[in-house]
Amino acid sequence: SRFLKSYSEVPAIADFVFGAVTKAIATVLTFPMLVLEVRMQSNRYRNRNIISEGIALYKAEGTEGLFKGFWPKMIMTVIYNAFFLMFYKKLEGPIQKLLVKLLKK
Repeated sequence: SRFLKSYSEVPAIADFVFGAVTKAIATVLTFPMLVLEVRMQSNRYRNRNIISEGIALYKAEGTEGLFKGFWPKMIMTVIYNAFFLMFYKKLEGPIQKLLVKLLKK
């Protein structure tokens, strides 16, 4: 393996994979908080703070309750973030060069 001279040499598929993996990790870590936030905003649940709501949800439904709706959200956000990072990183350099040329005129 050779040392990359610049970030622009990183293959697009690597950006895609990095974007997907990082978003998957973030989604796994933050999804229970999203579920609790939505439950508390719905006013159907009597607990007024997020900790007591989390404990009540876990006691009533277990880990499954904290991850309701997880897979649709995971698929949607991972695909979006993977493509976003890939295109962003590949277009970042050319757009910056174009802007520098336009501003010099």
